[in-house]
Amino acid sequence: GGSIVRNGPGGLTVGPESAGSEPGPACYARGGHEPTITDANAVLGYLNPETKLGERIGIDLDSARRVIQPIAQALGLSLTETALGIIKVANATMARALRRVTVERGIDGRDCTLLAFGGGGPMHAAGLADLYGLAQVVVPSASSAFSALGCLTADFSFLQQQTLRAALDGIDLARVSERIGTLIDDASAPLIANGVTGAEIQVELVALMRYAAQNDAVPVSFALPLDVARLKQDFLARHHELFGYATGEPCVIESVRVQARRPSTTVVGRPATAVRAVSSGKRICSFEGFHEIATAIIDRASLTETVAGPAIVEDAWSTVVVPPGWQAKPDLSGNLFLTRRAA
Repeated sequence: GGSIVRNGPGGLTVGPESAGSEPGPACYARGGHEPTITDANAVLGYLNPETKLGERIGIDLDSARRVIQPIAQALGLSLTETALGIIKVANATMARALRRVTVERGIDGRDCTLLAFGGGGPMHAAGLADLYGLAQVVVPSASSAFSALGCLTADFSFLQQQTLRAALDGIDLARVSERIGTLIDDASAPLIANGVTGAEIQVELVALMRYAAQNDAVPVSFALPLDVARLKQDFLARHHELFGYATGEPCVIESVRVQARRPSTTVVGRPATAVRAVSSGKRICSFEGFHEIATAIIDRASLTETVAGPAIVEDAWSTVVVPPGWQAKPDLSGNLFLTRRAA
């Protein structure tokens, strides 16, 4: 949300510079003087100007408009059109990142569900899904604190990786197995030192493999005792999945990665929802193809049925944008499922 927007020779760019949390976006009225994604969201009406984050930080719409106005003048566009353009550029940047973690790993992202979290992630999720071709978005019930929740509920684990460089043809199985055993001991030692028994520890083994003439390695899971024929077969299958081909060329283990973990036993229920000071109603918002329309503002805690966009679903910490053509439906745990509406 703090990524700075610039209008350069090649058009609008978003980031990588950021206004950070100090001073933050201009609309926070804390000294920020450069336009950011959050300022564009404020101009479009997505952020509630009547509430304060942490009872301290409000939304100053005049400041948001003031920093975006020079870009609008330079482009010959209205403030609304400029703000929508900023959001489109931001979403395109995120879509490129999505392609890097899907297409480049042999995954068709269109078959996936987008998980949107953070205070601002759910504001961009539907637009990003439209751009990428995703059919569903999930906004978890604790979306604004999802990363912190992940830290609290994560497995207790340690990871070790060591270069090995062993050709599969003629491999010294005893030497390789000994080195893997040492890595397992090294990764398990911190757990044991913290009172975790050996019986509680689960070990995951991954070989980073490549053809002898390649540079980049492919991760392949394996188990002990090491079955060389099975490992090669799994490498060929994974290589074919990623790159569309596999050959009979010699292959090598570049390095071995060992992760020792004690699975988490933390149970998390539905988080409590803070009581909002502002009642639901309508606010003027703008979307791609729909400018300045009265948009339903819904308190997330009160949402029990499917709501059709355009709508803004708010809680005390985050904002979910449901644009025209989309709908949001809660489940019993408070998660929101955003899907495209049937034509």
